[in-house]
Amino acid sequence: MNLLARICPTQPLKYLKWFDIVIVTALLFGQFIYRSTELYLASLSPSTTAAVTDTASKTASDGVAYSSNLELQLLMLALTIAYLILRRFDFRQLPIRLSWLVLFWIPFIFAVMGILADTRQIMTDDLESWCFIGELSLDGRLKRVNGVLSMLTALKENSDGCDIKKIVIPSGNAKEAGLVADLDIYYADRLSEVLNHFNMKCRMCRVKPWKISDVKDERENIYPDFYDVKGQEAAKRAIMVAASGGHGLLMTGSPSTGKTMLAERIPNIMPKLNFDEILEITRVYSVSGRLSESNQLVTQRPFRRPHHRITGTSLIGGGMTPVPGEITLANKGVLFLDELGEFNRNVIDLLRQPLEEKKIDISRLGNKYTYPADFLLVAATNPCKCGYYGDAERECTCSAGEVERYRNKISGPIMDRIDLHIRLHNIKYEEYRNAESRDSKEMRKRIETAREIQDERFQNTSIRVNAQMNIKLLEKYVSLGKYEEDFLQSAYINYKLNPRTLTKIKKVARTVADLRQSDEVELMDLSEAIQYREDGLR
Repeated sequence: MNLLARICPTQPLKYLKWFDIVIVTALLFGQFIYRSTELYLASLSPSTTAAVTDTASKTASDGVAYSSNLELQLLMLALTIAYLILRRFDFRQLPIRLSWLVLFWIPFIFAVMGILADTRQIMTDDLESWCFIGELSLDGRLKRVNGVLSMLTALKENSDGCDIKKIVIPSGNAKEAGLVADLDIYYADRLSEVLNHFNMKCRMCRVKPWKISDVKDERENIYPDFYDVKGQEAAKRAIMVAASGGHGLLMTGSPSTGKTMLAERIPNIMPKLNFDEILEITRVYSVSGRLSESNQLVTQRPFRRPHHRITGTSLIGGGMTPVPGEITLANKGVLFLDELGEFNRNVIDLLRQPLEEKKIDISRLGNKYTYPADFLLVAATNPCKCGYYGDAERECTCSAGEVERYRNKISGPIMDRIDLHIRLHNIKYEEYRNAESRDSKEMRKRIETAREIQDERFQNTSIRVNAQMNIKLLEKYVSLGKYEEDFLQSAYINYKLNPRTLTKIKKVARTVADLRQSDEVELMDLSEAIQYREDGLR
């Protein structure tokens, strides 16, 4: 009874005691005090920010945050009035004791302001400094869009003359956005989360910067291993040279000699992508619309294998609304043209510029588009229409004229731009049985060593592999002795070489020497390089 009398006095309460003020303040201000404290603590620690943000984002869903907050404030106001009634507070004293009850009125004023703010959705941030990227669905969801990475890169490059300081993107683009550093980027699943952020009800998640250390080397699980290939050691050697120096490769052979089998394994032995390469490839695939919410980054070298009936537009890119073609999708990876002799000659001739310049220029409606095309060209073809010209076991049914017409489907300029030409033959049973398989890991280690030598050689230039050397660099890094010069001169005369072919032989010889970890290009290196051109010399 004494406790009940203290809580609910018999006489009307004319003055609020200290604990009454504490309880009333907690009821009316508790929500705001909690949120303010939460946001303040979150601003002190990045880890805390992430944790608070994730928690807040989970509570704000399906667009009910506004209504629920308004209902909560009305409930707290009702509980406050109920508490005062329970305490038998004399509300008639309010006009008389107004000067003493300033602290009592302030919570009511703030409560009313909070309700008005929620109903009118008052924004607290300056929207002029924000950029919003995404597609808004009818149910309020933010759907991912293509090309976000390129947009963010452009904003970063032009940040000095731009007033945009913060960016909001859909959560489906968050991972690729992590490739762009030094930008304040947020992501959300729904429009309600964005609105709640501006109303200080909860904070959107901030995009975490992406690191190269986060990439898992999954080449062994994606691409097949060279261990499965029995024999064809000469072809494997040529592939190592091609992958080490970035040289194009043409494999000619009868059906079932393993051309496709060898080509499919080349990405497995190529060096791991660095951060800049991942950024460049992912930008291409983002613009092309080939990323998804489950696969927002391209962390492995691409392997593109277009059909021989492909059009020129599909190969190099273009269209009414220009999009990257296969050569750009193969950027920093492998472009495999199987059955090269079956491709339209005009389509193949479109590769002249990208093979030389490592880019493609497309003009549409007065606009010019430039796409990267730094790919490793690997091609395979039969020696003739029936496929058995020069085969030791099966007789060719093609006439001499048919063989010549089939070979002429690949133009001379394209043949000149392919550094390595090799001929594959069928493996005999004894060779197959006694062959020692070489796995991809062993081959990759030697290639990576050769690439490290080239990285050090070209560290102050835009060049990364030997195949990209210009004449000045070629003269600097391929210094030949007297015997080497005489040998090269003899080959130039006997094989009726041209300056372009001679230059490519020197580049290949430089790569062969790098595989030996030798600073000097010797006679054996030149001999091997010329051997890779013999099948392509006419």
